Amino acid sequence: MVFLSLSLVLFSSALYGYLQNRQLETYLLRLTELGHHIIHLRDEVILASHQSPFPAAKLMADLEAVEVAVTRFQRNDDGMIPDILYPGVLAQISETFYTATLGLTLQLTDLVDISVQHEHRQSVDPMTMNNIPPMVDEMLVYSPEQAQLHRLLLSEERVDFVEQAEMQISEMQMAYRDLNAINALLYLLLLMVMIVLVAKVRVNDLKVINAVIQDEKAKAEAASQAKSVFLATMSHELRTPMNGVLGIAQLIESETQEPETKEQAKIIMDSGQHLLTLLNDILDFSKIEEGKMTLEQVTFSLEGVIAHLDTTLRPLAVVKPIGFHLYNHVPANAQLEGDVGRFRQILFNLLGNAIKFTEQGHVDVEFIPINDTLRVVVRDTGIGIPNEKLDTIFTPFEQAENSTTRRFGGTGLGLAIVKEITQLMGGTLSVTSREGIGSEFTVDLPFLISQDIDMDPLFTSASPPCTNMTYGDSQGLKVLLVEDNAVNAMVAKRFCEKEGHQVTHCLDAMKAIEVLKQTAFDVILMDNHMPGLMGSEAIRIIRQELKIKTVIFACTADVFEAAHEEFIRNGANYVLTKPMQAHRLYQAIDQFSDEIARYGASAVKQEDSAILG
Repeated sequence: MVFLSLSLVLFSSALYGYLQNRQLETYLLRLTELGHHIIHLRDEVILASHQSPFPAAKLMADLEAVEVAVTRFQRNDDGMIPDILYPGVLAQISETFYTATLGLTLQLTDLVDISVQHEHRQSVDPMTMNNIPPMVDEMLVYSPEQAQLHRLLLSEERVDFVEQAEMQISEMQMAYRDLNAINALLYLLLLMVMIVLVAKVRVNDLKVINAVIQDEKAKAEAASQAKSVFLATMSHELRTPMNGVLGIAQLIESETQEPETKEQAKIIMDSGQHLLTLLNDILDFSKIEEGKMTLEQVTFSLEGVIAHLDTTLRPLAVVKPIGFHLYNHVPANAQLEGDVGRFRQILFNLLGNAIKFTEQGHVDVEFIPINDTLRVVVRDTGIGIPNEKLDTIFTPFEQAENSTTRRFGGTGLGLAIVKEITQLMGGTLSVTSREGIGSEFTVDLPFLISQDIDMDPLFTSASPPCTNMTYGDSQGLKVLLVEDNAVNAMVAKRFCEKEGHQVTHCLDAMKAIEVLKQTAFDVILMDNHMPGLMGSEAIRIIRQELKIKTVIFACTADVFEAAHEEFIRNGANYVLTKPMQAHRLYQAIDQFSDEIARYGASAVKQEDSAILG
């Protein structure tokens, strides 16, 4: 408001100065024109004073016209804008000019009268004029009165009032031009001050906004951290009882001989696996949201991935029943480089959806190599997707129809996760579909494809084959189980005892450390969340303080990479995620058979015997 008020004042002042300057310019033009006309009339009267015949009537008329013009010029001054810088000066100039002009016209009138009388005397006595010699004639043409008026009228002082008036008005114009320049300068200074003040206010506002943003960012980070903690806690708390449910179901299914009981145990395991799939979807989407999902670069065989797909998903298709066809155009000896785990996740999500939404017909999967890109095409003859819904199927927690969720189940996260993982891997995902006819999903992934005829297609570098031990050869291991949950401990113990292993159970990590000081084992199964001492810290003590190299499998319901990395960093050989599955435990034992043989109980006995010997 202050800036606007001062700007208005300066603008008004500048406008007044501009108008006053224009007014003075007009006034000066009129005064100059009138002054020059008066001077010209003076010269004309003086020149005509020695002419014969003398034009007295014309000159008198011109003098009267000048007097009328000067009088009108003076009277018109009252309508002008009041002068602020020079109050009354213009009226004084006008009055002086008016007075001087009337005085000059009066003298010119006298000169006209004298000239008329002089001409009349010469016309009365022409003989006198004829007898005057030519050289003397010019001296006697003018009467003494005429000569005196000539000298007076031709003096510079007599008409300098015109120049003085012009100079005074020009000075007034210059003053108003200076006023406008000062107004412009003041406005620029005011504008600069305003800019500085606005900038300062803006900077202060930005500081306040930045403080608010930082505060909100801190709150958002705290909320994100709280969400991560909640998800980790939820995952742990859900996986812990699921470990017992699925573990007991696996034991029942493997031990019972009754078909009905086997079928019921199979239903329990399938339902539990479905719950785990939903939980994993939520956790994966949380990782994607937080930008914490990372990719691995490993070498793998596509045939091994396809074999796992066929083994896992074909039974789901057979039950419906629908056809399930896999077409692989990649050479059998080809190696692919990329994240095989995430690749499997993409395939299982797409194929799982295709089988789930197909009631009759078939589901086809085609693998096509294109330079260093692998194209995967998944076709089905399912319910299809309306055109207007094709974009929404990749939106988290949304499906094409609300009835789809009620009919087929699911969280609506599967395709969203597929899209995010595909983009994270630098690939593309597209879909075409016709409602009631079926859908086709096309995924292009930038896998480096190379040839290697020596590669075993059933294994990958992420899960190397074991050459020294099989399930049957690993019997009789001494296993130390560290688990505070009774149900989970029972499940793990039964898994081990089924393979002939001898299990020693400790309820907490501190007790396990005391046992390890006295007894050697082949394998240690270490839980993480236990009273007194965390499992990851116990592993660090075992490795760094006790200097024990026994193979340690960390068993945890934590699925976040940070927890797994902490286990590996502290010295664990492998991490088993709960709910524990028997075949994964057996595979881990086979995988680390060399280490078990090198650092196990039998190796320790041999070393002790050698020392004693």
